[in-house]
Amino acid sequence: MATDPLTPEIADQVRRLHNALRSVGADVAIAESCTGGTVLASLTAPSGASDVIAGGVVVYSNESKTALLGVAPQTLIESGPVSSETTIELAQRVKNRAKATYGAAVTGWAGPGHEAEPVGTTYLAVAGPRTSAVRRAWFEGDRDEVRMAAASELIGMLLATVGEVVT
Repeated sequence: MATDPLTPEIADQVRRLHNALRSVGADVAIAESCTGGTVLASLTAPSGASDVIAGGVVVYSNESKTALLGVAPQTLIESGPVSSETTIELAQRVKNRAKATYGAAVTGWAGPGHEAEPVGTTYLAVAGPRTSAVRRAWFEGDRDEVRMAAASELIGMLLATVGEVVT
């Protein structure tokens, strides 16, 4: 059974992110792979979420990344599904498709093992109106722990990006 997405820490991040988005009249769309919807479930848990959440999509397979969001097949072939190039393209495409102010994406290896990179290797990206950022992270733990840590990290990355606009 999956871990509840609204740990006290994530619930606090979500509350702060919602407030930051509301303060600048912005919204966000999410593209998730390894987290399987955990980020969107967390962001839509509080009432009033529809004010700041444009939507989201779980794009687990390479085919869905291309079919649903239009990620270039060449990106997936040359860089792989777990890469900075794929993740930033996911963030930009979900932002554009949803007509949102911000797009955010996460992809990684949550487990079991993968021959190219260790379990816990994750890429996170945020695409905004003026800037985009992508980063590589590594999270320790079992499948659920990696997914929860990646979800929290992406929400934190969004909060930091939107917070920069607010301040």
